[in-house]
Amino acid sequence: MEKVIENKKVNLKELVLYKDYMLLFIANFISRFGDSIDAIAYSYMVYELTGSKMIMGGLFAVNFIPNIVLSPFAGVIADRFNKKRLIAMGYLGRGIMVSIIALMLATNILKPWHLFAFTFINSTFETLMSPATMSILPLIITEDMYLTANSFSNSAFKFAELLGTAMAGVFIALMGTSGAIFIDGATFFIAFSIISFMRVKGDKISKEKIEVKAYINDIKEGFNFVKNDYLIRTVLILFALMNFCLSPINVLMPAFVSENLKAEASVLSLIESAIIIGMILGGVAVASIGSKVKGHTLMSWGMIIFGLSYSLLYFPGNILSPGIYSTALSTFAGFFLGFMIPFTTSPMTTKIMINTEKTMMGRVGAFMTMVSCCAIPLGSSITGTITELLPMTTIFAIMGGIIILLGIRAKVNNKLKEAA
Repeated sequence: MEKVIENKKVNLKELVLYKDYMLLFIANFISRFGDSIDAIAYSYMVYELTGSKMIMGGLFAVNFIPNIVLSPFAGVIADRFNKKRLIAMGYLGRGIMVSIIALMLATNILKPWHLFAFTFINSTFETLMSPATMSILPLIITEDMYLTANSFSNSAFKFAELLGTAMAGVFIALMGTSGAIFIDGATFFIAFSIISFMRVKGDKISKEKIEVKAYINDIKEGFNFVKNDYLIRTVLILFALMNFCLSPINVLMPAFVSENLKAEASVLSLIESAIIIGMILGGVAVASIGSKVKGHTLMSWGMIIFGLSYSLLYFPGNILSPGIYSTALSTFAGFFLGFMIPFTTSPMTTKIMINTEKTMMGRVGAFMTMVSCCAIPLGSSITGTITELLPMTTIFAIMGGIIILLGIRAKVNNKLKEAA
């Protein structure tokens, strides 16, 4: 049965009063800061160690394998076991793995094959803790705080990533690549320590005997729940299609800056920073107005404006010549792409959390992660193929148009409107 909660105004001051949520938030913020440092340092390390772009692409693919293959099992584990412990074990495991990589790099014993093994193990820890992080929220905050918490967290974590990206170069210059990776490892250990102070009530552990058959049945139960819930099923499809449509930006943006804007890496950094700043401010905006506007309205209009912003990237190099105006338009489009992401994701994620039973939350979150992750490599591989047939800006316009149509379809879908 669909749950209904009072549509009262909530704010960030109320959110701070939830101690366990704030501990989880601080732990995630610190680890996100470390992750963004590692993202830069790890890329430098791979290039320094191998000099191969193919290996970098291979590591990117390996990083997605646990998410795609293990997510359903991770969801069952999150629903069956102590969520706080799963999150703590995830941080501890990732901290150990990252620290080993840094140590092996510092002592010159790290080999390319080690990178694939450590990337897979590290991603596995992340996959196992991700559903637990989502499913623990209903245990530490009330339903009327879901949207505020989701929006605020997304904005803050993007700020942490922006800060870490800005600091990464400084750490690499002062401490070397291995030193920067050590810092990432330290952030996981700090996060692990913070999580240990959480006192989560109602985090029940299943006493049922652990058997493969029971796990399979739990996965089937979770799949059937997702399949039979119209809202969750529809939102999953929309999110997957959006991730697919976003693949050209992720893959082609460096080439777009070079070929269409005739600019250097600094402009690429400017556009990517605009996207992140847009996501931060968009999250703050949703947290402020989300309790006043229906989630269906926020999502549908968010998708439409997102698609329009995406389509603006057609103009540089076609309608506008390379120069300050093309760069300004691209930066403007990037900002609104980022700004609209919280509008399209936070309201529906919140509604799904409200409508999903606590005992099912881990599996639902895992299926959402799995479907989203499948769409990214699929879209990336197809993007590489269609760039041989169409100009980049045409691809951007087509993908933007598809998202606009998805937004319009969501807007006029009365069944989705009622469910949301």
